This record gives sequence, structure tokens and C-alpha cells, in this order.
Amino acid sequence: MTLQPKYGFLEEYILQVLDQSGLGQLTEENRNKFLPQLVAKAEYNIGLALMPKLSEDDAVVFAEMMGDESIDSQQWQNFWKKAVPDFDQVVQTVLIDFGQQCRSLLNT
Repeated sequence: MTLQPKYGFLEEYILQVLDQSGLGQLTEENRNKFLPQLVAKAEYNIGLALMPKLSEDDAVVFAEMMGDESIDSQQWQNFWKKAVPDFDQVVQTVLIDFGQQCRSLLNT
């Protein structure tokens, strides 16, 4: 589930996690291979945390927005911040947990 087109900050965050785990010098080939998978997993985890917080009305709006390819990232950001007042905190918590899981896997 994609919450909004391209979360650039997710890529940056994941690259930081890789750096902290000693894997920051991935080849371009490996970066192109693994980064999209890690971003997709982070987006999925964020979606799992946010979706239960939507009201029925917001869920309808979400479904309508998903079907509209003209919706830009700022509109998605506005939607999430309005629909989930603690959006920033939820995303931060999910990313901290995700980062810890990645570090744990990469350091074994």
C-alpha cells in the first residue's frame, strides 16, 4: 500500500540506517536492488499503523484519493495530517522500530 507517491524521506532514513550498520557503501546495483524493497516495507509498516486510525469517512476519502492519480504528495500529506492528528508521531515511531529491525538484521 502506498501512502503517497515517493516518500523521499524514507529513502534518506533507510540510507542512514544502512550507514549506521556499516553498509552505507553499497554498490549502485545493490542500492537499486534493495532500497526500493526496504522503502516498500517501511511504507507497508506505516500503512499498518495509520489505517486503523482512519474514521469511516476518512477511509472513504482515502479510497477516493487512491483512485485519483492527480493527487500530489502535498495533498496526501494534508490528508494524513488532518485524518490522523498524531501522524508525525506515528510515522516516527514506526520508522524507529523499522530502523531497529533493520540494524538487528544487518548486524547479525
